[in-house]
Amino acid sequence: AWPQATMVFERAHLAIIPVVTYGIMNLLSFWSLKRLPAVLSIVIIQLKLVWTAIFSRLFMKRPLLTPRSFALVALVFGCISITRYEKQKEEAAAFIDFLERSANGSHTVWEPQRQVDMVAVGALVLETLLSGLISVYIQQIFEMHAAVMWRRNLQLACFSTLFYTVVASQSSTCAAAHWVPDVPGGILAAVSALGGLLVALSILHAGAVGKVVATSASIALTVIGEAVFVTHDAPDVLSLSLCASILNAVIMYSVVPG
Repeated sequence: AWPQATMVFERAHLAIIPVVTYGIMNLLSFWSLKRLPAVLSIVIIQLKLVWTAIFSRLFMKRPLLTPRSFALVALVFGCISITRYEKQKEEAAAFIDFLERSANGSHTVWEPQRQVDMVAVGALVLETLLSGLISVYIQQIFEMHAAVMWRRNLQLACFSTLFYTVVASQSSTCAAAHWVPDVPGGILAAVSALGGLLVALSILHAGAVGKVVATSASIALTVIGEAVFVTHDAPDVLSLSLCASILNAVIMYSVVPG
């Protein structure tokens, strides 16, 4: 059994770089997302597609100007458009509610949008750059082989468990308990460590860019799901059209040869 165990952790140092990078990305996201409007955050996050495509070209010699590139451009602008449109609907509804309360004699003040924190913008852009870079790096260390993928994923899970256990131990509750993680902290560490399994499978079978494409497409599904299950209102024609354009871009990226 010892030879098999040593084979599992062969070249395990390659898995340390993604663990540290993902940790830095999470810290940048947690810090910046609470300082930026949701719409601006989603727009910036679409840069993951751009960075991943660029790094795929630089490090894996993938062609950049292909029919798939136009599908990526359509996907990025579709995500930006539907996010901005949903935000405009929220702002319009809030302004109508303000006018109604003012007409009823309620002393309310219309609060303008806050200024954008450019440091938070820079941090989120850096997070997207690291995401594109590490996706290409992981695709390379997986070597596009299932056995290597499972080996690397086990290494990532082991190192990630240690990393996120340390992160979860930094709360005041854990400090009062002599830096021993509580149950929620332990669950968070386990979920964060094992959650990379789907990411690994998507990178193995779809590639680094394909993984980001699937993530961006979730915006359209979120809009439809929120309308159906949360607000219980049928999406309007423009929302459905934008969602259809996003899903069409994903399909075009999937079926058109690279």
